[in-house]
Amino acid sequence: MKPIDEVATLRLTGVPAGLTDGTMQHINPVLIPQVSEVAMVKGYKRPKSAYSGNNPGYVPPSGGGHLRGEDDWLFGHGRQHSARPWRGESEQTRSLPKLPPQSIDDVLAYVTHNRRVCPLSIHWMAMMNPVGLISANADVWIPMAPGESEWRLLTDSNKRALLKRQILAAAAGGALQLFAQHLHRLRETEWHHES
Repeated sequence: MKPIDEVATLRLTGVPAGLTDGTMQHINPVLIPQVSEVAMVKGYKRPKSAYSGNNPGYVPPSGGGHLRGEDDWLFGHGRQHSARPWRGESEQTRSLPKLPPQSIDDVLAYVTHNRRVCPLSIHWMAMMNPVGLISANADVWIPMAPGESEWRLLTDSNKRALLKRQILAAAAGGALQLFAQHLHRLRETEWHHES
């Protein structure tokens, strides 16, 4: 047996390369390499097992006591390592609804309908991000939506006042229709409501 290289032989056997007869009789159990050291050996390739990061699509068999069915993945049982495709639409891929011309009063009535206060923080930020409203109207200045931590600290009346300021700024800049379309695109579950 030829040694792979001097460092690997020294790590594996504790004896410098060339001083072994290839039978590995001189193995020192203290110097048996760890997995990270074995991976550094020149020419070594870690075996690909079915249940590893090398195969992200692998679905391990469900054992006894695990849930079965469509919601199995929610609880981390059985198929937790399988790749699961997104089945919904993202905020950016949802198309803007066709709306009749909107007045400021129409938009204000819509955002307060059903005890709405403002969009939830993540949706409010997505509505204002560069691929949304601002890039479409670069010349219109609209106050930014609060970040997640700031949004949690604001009272409902402050959130509603900020949304109203955004609506008025959009109207002043000629972007009220686009702003209304973005607001109408939000689902009811994506709005914060009065408690």
